[in-house]
Amino acid sequence: MIAGLTIGYFTPHSIAMRLKFTIIIGLFWMLYPMMIDLRMGKLVEMIKLPKEVGLSLGLNFIVSPLIIGVLVSIFLAHDPIIGAGLILVGVSPCSAMNTAATAFVGGNIELTLVIIAVSYLLTIVAAPFWVTVFMHKSIPVPFPFMMRQIALVILIPMFAGWLTRLLIEKKLGTQRYIQIAPSFEGFSFLGVLFMIFFLFVINGRNIIMHWHILVIVMGASLGFFSAIMFIGIFIPKLFNLDYGNSSSITVTSVAKNESIAMALAFMIFGPQAALGVAIGGVLIQVPFMVIYIQSISKILRKREFYKAH
Repeated sequence: MIAGLTIGYFTPHSIAMRLKFTIIIGLFWMLYPMMIDLRMGKLVEMIKLPKEVGLSLGLNFIVSPLIIGVLVSIFLAHDPIIGAGLILVGVSPCSAMNTAATAFVGGNIELTLVIIAVSYLLTIVAAPFWVTVFMHKSIPVPFPFMMRQIALVILIPMFAGWLTRLLIEKKLGTQRYIQIAPSFEGFSFLGVLFMIFFLFVINGRNIIMHWHILVIVMGASLGFFSAIMFIGIFIPKLFNLDYGNSSSITVTSVAKNESIAMALAFMIFGPQAALGVAIGGVLIQVPFMVIYIQSISKILRKREFYKAH
């Protein structure tokens, strides 16, 4: 972000606008590797855990959009494009990276995989619905157009990823695939960094001239992730869920898929909206998840230590 801002500030506007093609490269770089290990076959297993899956989906597609929508209406009514990007953060599906986060905190990995698979499909309808609810007066974007763009962003990379996984497993075997699968997410996150860098180059001068918008976006995002983490931790307790399922629901509620949100924001609203995702969905969310995972991991390690002694 700092490198992009610095270079963007000294880059002439005419040249910066020509760099938009880099965002398309970044989109593919982010989305395709991420979809290779997406387990859509887990959809059938949601019937085994209807309460847990339903609770997570309620937090992801009702509670999260309502919280971020209210915050955007209060703090970013004057800047609806960036506001639309933040709403997409709130309604984006949970990431496949959540599987690793769930494992770190000792959660139910199978439940996380089911929630991820269902979330991807629900996003196709939920994202345009909530953007329309909160932003229709400011940004008159047709609902069918949004659904078409979202399907394009999610379904095409999803199919390509599924095909790639089949080919790898056929050529190298399932055991070898399991060994190399984690590298896909890492490669995808490099695409996120690539895209963030060029988003800040393209918008660098505008951000520095209007730095207060960046502060407002950070404040709204901080409020959102604080609220959803609090709710995601305590709501499962109200339903008397065990630790493993509760942790899975918390992780899948808090960790949004910034890659999908950034791609949707760019495809529907342009680079300025994607910038809102970069600030709110990466700069704020990532530290939140790291703090949560580290805290829970320490508690679990202490618990195991006391059990052993």
